[in-house]
Amino acid sequence: MEEQHGRNHDGLVLGGLSGVALKAFYAVYNGMPRGLLESVYRAALVVEIQYLGYHCETEFPVTAAWRGVTVGQFRLDILVAKQLVIEVKVARAIHPIHKSQLLNYLVLSKQPVGLVLNFGPKAQFERVVGPAARGKR
Repeated sequence: MEEQHGRNHDGLVLGGLSGVALKAFYAVYNGMPRGLLESVYRAALVVEIQYLGYHCETEFPVTAAWRGVTVGQFRLDILVAKQLVIEVKVARAIHPIHKSQLLNYLVLSKQPVGLVLNFGPKAQFERVVGPAARGKR
């Protein structure tokens, strides 16, 4: 069931996989109460994505290096099918800093696409395309 850095029928890079993640997001958003911790929504989202037939890794480690020396370590909230990065938020709204954080994660992990999923007062998502998808959509 895994899409390989390809395009789906509408031309989006990992569009099908993004669609699966969004389906899972709305299922969890509509099924869980508001005001829970980010970690609870993240765990429920992983359960739902796996229920839909896709492998997930949580707290996936990524490093930043300078001149061959590790200068920072980060953890991706969720990596779906070794291709799609998901950053889970519980905020009033998605802010530009959330998208910048995800873009940095895409650069460091060399993944093509990511989603910021916000379990705030209203369901919100932003799709971010990284440099690994350059020349694609």
